[in-house]
Amino acid sequence: MDNPWTNLPSASPFVLSEDQRAINAFNQSLLKRNPRDPRVIDTTIPPEPFLGLRDAPVVVLMGNPGRDAGDDEMFRRPWVAEANRASMVAPGAPIYNVGDKLSDTHPAEAGGEALWTGFEVQHATTVS
Repeated sequence: MDNPWTNLPSASPFVLSEDQRAINAFNQSLLKRNPRDPRVIDTTIPPEPFLGLRDAPVVVLMGNPGRDAGDDEMFRRPWVAEANRASMVAPGAPIYNVGDKLSDTHPAEAGGEALWTGFEVQHATTVS
C-alpha cells in the first residue's frame, strides 16, 4: 500500500481528495447541531498523524491536544511545515517539536511549559 500522506496538498485545505466528501459530511453533521463543536475536523492546518521514528524503542501515546490559535502561527514557520511533511512521508523522522525551537509558542506562552523544552536530539534515534 502506498503512503496516502504523500498525496496531501501542501496548502489548505489539508485533506486528501478521496477523503474530502466524507470529512465535509462529517463536519456538516456536527455543525448543524452545534456551530462550535470541537470535534469538527480542521483542515486549515496540516494533520500530525504520527511523529517520530517508526522503530523507536519507546513510544508515547498522547491524546489529541485540540486546536489552538497558536497553531496557525506555528505552522506558518517554514521549517515546521517542512518537518511536519517529512514526518508524514519519511519512514521515520525525528520529532520536530523536540528541543527549544518552539518554546516561544503555546503552551509556553500561556504560562505553561512546552512539552519537550530542554530536550535535545542527539542523533536520529536518541533523545536526552
